[in-house]
Amino acid sequence: MSLFRKYESCTGLLLFKCGQYTAELWCCPAGYVIPEHSHPHEDIELMFIMGQTTFYRRKSFKIEEQAYTPKWYHAFRTFSVKAGWSHRFTVGKWPLVFINFAKWQLGIKPTSASVDFQLLNK
Repeated sequence: MSLFRKYESCTGLLLFKCGQYTAELWCCPAGYVIPEHSHPHEDIELMFIMGQTTFYRRKSFKIEEQAYTPKWYHAFRTFSVKAGWSHRFTVGKWPLVFINFAKWQLGIKPTSASVDFQLLNK
């Protein structure tokens, strides 16, 4: 398994892998839009390191969206996205750097969030 990850213009680096757990460092360019998607085989914790974004999360079977725009003082704050929950985000004027901590479901070989990526129909 390669240490480097790629999803369109976003780049990632595998930081940690042990059993069913992985951690990846991701950087997305300014102005990039990550479309609504889910990760069906992993529960994730996203930790924003730096940058600007508006993050949307939709829990399964709920129509409401939660939007979150972190400020500089939110650095290292995390939030959960369970397997199957949809989410998307729009990167602001600065590149976005975040860590994706993943706990993979039993029986699933851990790969990358960029591989376990399912676009949702609009």
